Amino acid sequence: MKRWNGLLLMLLFALGGLLLTCDKNPADSERSRGTTLRLQLGEVERGRSHFWFTRSPKGGQVNPGAPGEGEPVALSKIGAIDEVNLLVLDMSHWENPEEFLNAWDGTNQTAFLDSSVLQGERDFWENVVLYLRSYSGDFFNYVGDFELEVENGVARGVVRVDPGWHFFLIALRERHVTRFSDGKFFFVRPLEENHLCFGCDGLPLAPVVQISSPEDSSVSTLRVIPVRGTVSDDTISTATLTINGQSQTIPVDGGIFNNPVVLSADTNIIRVEAANEFGVGSDEVMVIFQGQAAVMRANLTWDTDGTDMDLHMINPAGVECFFAARNVGGMELDVDDIDGFGPENISVIEPVPGNYIVRVVNFTGPGGFGTTATVRIFKNGQLIDTQRHT
Repeated sequence: MKRWNGLLLMLLFALGGLLLTCDKNPADSERSRGTTLRLQLGEVERGRSHFWFTRSPKGGQVNPGAPGEGEPVALSKIGAIDEVNLLVLDMSHWENPEEFLNAWDGTNQTAFLDSSVLQGERDFWENVVLYLRSYSGDFFNYVGDFELEVENGVARGVVRVDPGWHFFLIALRERHVTRFSDGKFFFVRPLEENHLCFGCDGLPLAPVVQISSPEDSSVSTLRVIPVRGTVSDDTISTATLTINGQSQTIPVDGGIFNNPVVLSADTNIIRVEAANEFGVGSDEVMVIFQGQAAVMRANLTWDTDGTDMDLHMINPAGVECFFAARNVGGMELDVDDIDGFGPENISVIEPVPGNYIVRVVNFTGPGGFGTTATVRIFKNGQLIDTQRHT
């Protein structure tokens, strides 16, 4: 079995995903192909994702259900797996996989494979198909590669196989990019329904991120709104929150995140991304702001948790806006964060002609040493300057 842990994985595998059958009797004069093979995709932590192959309408929840209840349970992930591919190698003349592997290791079988067909710009699956198809030795026969039909979240297809040992390789792909691949040896028994399970010993699972608030395509008259949601992997302690292309670290506690963002005029794209050793999960919503937009604003974030950095702004008249004077001189301290990555934000609603001064105070004291603070200045919703200091 091979696992490709570096690829994007947001999958929940369950029973009933793949059905492969054949219809000839092994007593026929042709090579016997009389076996039914059912491929099962192993279940992993049911209930952590509520998305089919194609994304459900925002706000709608699809319950995968339980094996054997009603319709076949589908593969699930954030986004859309739109291709399921299967590759089959016939090794029926070997007594067992160990015999094959020992013989393979003892000979230079790679000499019978044409490495010149491999190209770096191709997807993993396309390279594998071309590479194995080029084999000219006698250790295995290339049965074929098959694209299974994906409909209503279930992948199905038909292949014809001989009884005996085979190697099966499966790939789940999204827009021609392989997201998960798994392979194994399997002994096909004639005149029986054969069950082959991929991932039944536990599949790697990237985190599933879901933004519960705000809702996608919602409208807000508030300049500052909370972004709330969940991350399926409760061992993850931080995530990345991005609004309109500007990113910051946010805390995740027990699989839950809740962090404020400051909206710009009109359309705002909010994205939350979390990663573990198996891959990256994300969710994204759009929010339209129809309130009073800031003419100018300063936004402060920093890179350590449990620290308190304070944002100050002084207008041309010498009036200072900060945590002890939150609404003065046409300036408003929208967000004040005292224990984590930020943000802090001061918006200028009624500008005074002249130069504004922005400064950051380490309110934590020595405990904040080594923290990198990032200040972004926006004017009429456009980023005009970014300053970082440690």
